Amino acid sequence: MYEGWGVARLGDPARGIDLFRRGLEEYGDTIWRPCFLGFFAETLLQAGRVDEARAALTEAFEREDTARELAHRTETLRLSGELHLARGEAGVAEAEAAFRRAIETARAQEAKAYELRAATSLTRLLRAQGRDEEARPTLVDVFGWFTEGFGTEDLREAKVLLDEMG
Repeated sequence: MYEGWGVARLGDPARGIDLFRRGLEEYGDTIWRPCFLGFFAETLLQAGRVDEARAALTEAFEREDTARELAHRTETLRLSGELHLARGEAGVAEAEAAFRRAIETARAQEAKAYELRAATSLTRLLRAQGRDEEARPTLVDVFGWFTEGFGTEDLREAKVLLDEMG
């Protein structure tokens, strides 16, 4: 599954999806399945396979709820926001709500990395709507918490957004 996720992120989503499917079949039904389904949904979304991504994310939510395994709920919520955005203008309000729930969940779990990802997604959305003044404080707050790891993709993306907003 990790190989499939990586292969897709490096530019071969079709091969990555095939590897991921095999991994999900082999790994079976474990406590980590919701997490892997979230990664799979992200991979499918990257490939433009929105309906399949929605199905994977729906299963992830169901399994999280059934098993009460909520360690990755923040990311599941964030990805649901990204799926809403894939619907275009019709999904913007739901996307914003999902991103805000993801931030709240991350804060409750004290999961700063997930909070950063959710805040970055929300900031992108608000910027696209011309709401920079509203977007900046949320991202500044969580970005300021980090003291290292600035070479990671998530922190680099957040820094680019912050720099663009001045």
